[in-house]
Amino acid sequence: MAQYDPWENPGTYDDATWKKLKSLALLESAIEFFFVARSALQVRRLATGSIAPFESEKAITFNFLHSIELGLKAYILRSGETSFDNLKQFRHDLSLLLEECEKIGINDACPRFRKEQEMIIKRMSPIYANAEALRYFAGGGLSKTRIGVLQDTAELLFFDLAHEFGAVSLLRWRDSFPFR
Repeated sequence: MAQYDPWENPGTYDDATWKKLKSLALLESAIEFFFVARSALQVRRLATGSIAPFESEKAITFNFLHSIELGLKAYILRSGETSFDNLKQFRHDLSLLLEECEKIGINDACPRFRKEQEMIIKRMSPIYANAEALRYFAGGGLSKTRIGVLQDTAELLFFDLAHEFGAVSLLRWRDSFPFR
């Protein structure tokens, strides 16, 4: 018996609709990883009044970066420029993903996503692409400011992508922590 592949079209959708549904599922997954990281930061802030440095810093950093990776891949898939299987060519290279997104118009689709956000993604890309570097990230880790910029980068990206995808309901997390 063939193994079930949840990403394979069951045959009830045309290719364009199926690609649209898969890109929406990727965006939803991206926002879930973002929400986990953001929630952990909020719990830390409530418990101690501070967000850095702390024990789960690497996990939170990973979740923010993974959310950005999935969001960029969702945008590429949504554009129709590649298939789901071809997204694997980008691996975890955020700089390469961002470059591809810029080619297909992310700057027009995401007006709140600016050079500052692009810069932080490019700066964090080598750390994220190398699992060992993230796992054994040493030297005091990320500053409170950098974690905040990473959070803001992801939030701006998802706000614009949700609007671009016509999926504003995915932004339910925006009001869940009004004390940010």
